[in-house]
Amino acid sequence: MVELNNKQVELISGEIDKRGLTYTLLKIELLDHLCCEIENQMEEGLSFKKSFDSILKSIAPERIVEIQEETLLLINTKYRIMKKLMYVCIGNYFSNPDYCRNIF
Repeated sequence: MVELNNKQVELISGEIDKRGLTYTLLKIELLDHLCCEIENQMEEGLSFKKSFDSILKSIAPERIVEIQEETLLLINTKYRIMKKLMYVCIGNYFSNPDYCRNIF
């Protein structure tokens, strides 16, 4: 099994940074995904450099920023829905304590 060394992982991480990704959790997920893809290609006999270049070519630079924006929008939307639901639940709890149990 091929494993990337720290220098290779840092190189991949630096490339992600160059493409404008700033959301840390998404960056970690993307880094893991890219590392796994590169390791898979290296298992098949490609060098790190060829695998790295191949993976980078497959990702449009603007797409990474779009994915980040879509992710943050979904997180914000889900957070707002959850917050509204909690307000409704808490607000109705005092008049009907079973209200929250019926929702969930």
